[in-house]
Amino acid sequence: MTPEQFRWLKELRTQASLIGFNIPQPVRGQLEAMNYIEQRAGKTAVTRPGVSALGAYVGPMSAR
Repeated sequence: MTPEQFRWLKELRTQASLIGFNIPQPVRGQLEAMNYIEQRAGKTAVTRPGVSALGAYVGPMSAR
C-alpha cells in the first residue's frame, strides 16, 4: 500500500459516517481492486481486509 492509499483509507475509517466522502478516483479504484473498500448503503466503507491492512501498515505515514 502506498502512503497516499494509506492516508485515504485511514481518513475513510475515521470519517466513515460521512456521506459523499470524496476519495480521488485513481486511489478509490486501487483500494477497491485490493478489496479494501466497498459501497454499503450509498456510502464507502472499509472492509475487513482494509482494516487488517491499516493495522499491518508500516510506512512513512503510519505514526500519524
